[in-house]
Amino acid sequence: MFSHCFSHPSFNISIQGESQWNSMFNHPVVTMKTCGFLSFFFFSLIVFSSFFRVVRSNEDTRTLSTCKVVVAAQMDHLPVQTSSRGVGSAHKCGKKSFLFSALYAAFIFGGRHLMNKRAKFELRKPLVLWSLTLAVFSIFGALRTGAYMVYILMTKGLKQSVCDQSFYNGPVSKFWAYAFVLSKAPELGDTIFIILRKQKLIFLHWYHHITVLLYSWYSYKDMVAGGGWFMTMNYGVHAVMYSYYALRAAGFRVSRKFAMFITLSQITQMLMGCVINYLVFYWMQHDQCHSHFQNIFWSSLMYLSYLVLFCHFFFEAYIGKMRKTTKAE
Repeated sequence: MFSHCFSHPSFNISIQGESQWNSMFNHPVVTMKTCGFLSFFFFSLIVFSSFFRVVRSNEDTRTLSTCKVVVAAQMDHLPVQTSSRGVGSAHKCGKKSFLFSALYAAFIFGGRHLMNKRAKFELRKPLVLWSLTLAVFSIFGALRTGAYMVYILMTKGLKQSVCDQSFYNGPVSKFWAYAFVLSKAPELGDTIFIILRKQKLIFLHWYHHITVLLYSWYSYKDMVAGGGWFMTMNYGVHAVMYSYYALRAAGFRVSRKFAMFITLSQITQMLMGCVINYLVFYWMQHDQCHSHFQNIFWSSLMYLSYLVLFCHFFFEAYIGKMRKTTKAE
């Protein structure tokens, strides 16, 4: 749900002892750029081609319909009649997330190994375009889902905003819910820039990408309660975050306080995620929220781990550095 300002490739992190480019060719600079762009192109091609195959696949369309029929029948306490093919298809809603995660992990370890003896790539213009694209997407998503969330809160109250499943099948929100889930695959591209630019890749960055992809794709098929809050918060944080990345990548000087604000927003998001999970669990006991214990357990564990990791980073990156600066003075 949330790439991080502290590990994004727009930060220029120097690497001591960086090895020089050893090339068999006469033009190492040209070869280096060609290799970098080819790596970026082919990995992006895999991600985006699979992305659009999911959108256009008839099988996935039947899967989405099957999921909606099952949930609607459960909410109305009606018997569910689906074929064995349909039930099997429903389980395919999240299977592709494991494929993307495996490819992603392979690229991380393989890419870092290949780049170990090579000079870093700048890729500044592609990075600006990448961050700007995700920023615009997130801004539109935040506006659309945010407006719908405010409407539900004002007209139906907090409980309905948490338990309401209309985010998954509303006239407008269903598109942004589906786009949100699918976007977790292209967002893996953040790490491509980090590896090719030989920047510091921290645990929270790739752990977050993998777990969000797995959880969001598997939760979407069940249309569990609380999803509207999770999507709206994520769109909002990403809108600010990727805008910041785009500005930094373009060479604009942005105050350090803005980075602190983004991290605090992420911490707040994790706290809210834990609260929403508690509310879903509480109202689920009274048959007022559609979810199940397994989903709530994994979601709570995920949000709690993010909360701990984000807080740890905040104190190390900001509080710790402030104390060191004060002592030095």
